[in-house]
Amino acid sequence: MTLVGRTAAIGTLDQALADCVAGRPRTVLVEGPTGCGKSALLHALLELAARGDALTLCAAGSPAERGTPYGVLRQLAGSARGLALDGTDRVCGTPPRAETMQALCAELRELSERTPLVLCVDDVQYADDESLAFLQYLARSVRAGRLLLVVTDSLHHEAGDPAFTTELMRQPAFRRIRLDRLSRADTRALAEGRGRGGGARALHEISGGNPLLL
Repeated sequence: MTLVGRTAAIGTLDQALADCVAGRPRTVLVEGPTGCGKSALLHALLELAARGDALTLCAAGSPAERGTPYGVLRQLAGSARGLALDGTDRVCGTPPRAETMQALCAELRELSERTPLVLCVDDVQYADDESLAFLQYLARSVRAGRLLLVVTDSLHHEAGDPAFTTELMRQPAFRRIRLDRLSRADTRALAEGRGRGGGARALHEISGGNPLLL
């Protein structure tokens, strides 16, 4: 997958994945306005992870399911094809307690000893509170192992929990990627790639450099 204007962001994710494979866990927050390519960047990461035989668990927040307890966590567990994460049922069946979350974290660490483990949560601003509590605990407690947690967050929204982002930023293994709108040159490159290079300047003015509008 080729992403225009996102070389630095892909480089940061590539390095985070390399650190994960080397046994240094990482947590990455990808931020940006709606439509600026956060989900596309996650797909690029999944392609990189697949080349390295990493196991990927994916989930996405949704406004319609934000009130469903453990909805995102269950998505992550459900995406583990052929694997049964026993600790998920213990966590999802109770209010988030340290002992149950610790058990699931231990299970994920054990899994990461067998293969690099990449957890991706898109649109985390719409994740349910219970799943956010677990993701915070995971980022805070995993200090060793081949585990990479990547979440995307949309800027300028009313949903979401600012305390979640603050907690992630406090962790020593934290990395932050801020996606800006495309420059005029990047807009031209993207437009030319789609056979619309002749109107690149107008496209940039109309879209404001938002890839979703190109």
